[in-house]
Amino acid sequence: MNKIIYMFILSMLPVLEIRGSMIYALANNINPALAFFLSVIGNILPIPFLILLTQKVLQWLDTIDTFKPFVDWINKKAQEKSKTIDKYGRLGLYILVAIPLPGTGAWTGALVASFLGLTPKKSMLPITLGVITAGIIVMLSTMGVLNLSLIHISEPTRQAEI
Repeated sequence: MNKIIYMFILSMLPVLEIRGSMIYALANNINPALAFFLSVIGNILPIPFLILLTQKVLQWLDTIDTFKPFVDWINKKAQEKSKTIDKYGRLGLYILVAIPLPGTGAWTGALVASFLGLTPKKSMLPITLGVITAGIIVMLSTMGVLNLSLIHISEPTRQAEI
């Protein structure tokens, strides 16, 4: 499969999103500007559908005993993440998406927006800006321009034996 198509598909997947696609692109020598542009588009593409359909799908899944624990888990996670948005509004949604850490990103932002009853019209701008910010952070740190390590690991010092 063409590396660019594979990168684009990675950007649409939950968990990986733009973070995974940018790392893949740069590791495979794909032009960073092209990778960034296509990864942003791919990451944002499913978001309006997720915002509109998530609650309907979860309500339907909740009627199936096998999926009730999953639906409960999703609702619990969305409720935990929604506290930031309740406190900071659309800025909170932007922050939730922009921080490139596990449990954040456009899919999580869409889930929380849906959970809070936000429309795509109200939530797409902060989610899009968050995806762009996360993409820039990941691209610069992957290229070695930005160092986000919180812990510096150095070799142990050796003491002379007497």
